[in-house]
Amino acid sequence: MLNLWYNDDIKKAIDSRRLHSQLLPQDVVVESGFDYDILKRLKDRGHNITCDAFGGSIIQGIEWRDEVNQYWANCDIRKGGAPDGIS
Repeated sequence: MLNLWYNDDIKKAIDSRRLHSQLLPQDVVVESGFDYDILKRLKDRGHNITCDAFGGSIIQGIEWRDEVNQYWANCDIRKGGAPDGIS
């Protein structure tokens, strides 16, 4: 969403703090350092907030940047790995 809606580059979008929201029960797991104002608003709406060092997901991403005519890719810093399958 950060990449598509806010035009953050793929690295910034993937490296950003994450949260995982469960519908029922209303439990939210957030990475340490997540925006306090957002957490307060979720708590005010009845969500149970749990902080964790790890947000629970690992992703890799690729995007096309028209302005430089290039693909940009990023591997999740939480994984510590590298992509495979594109050259």
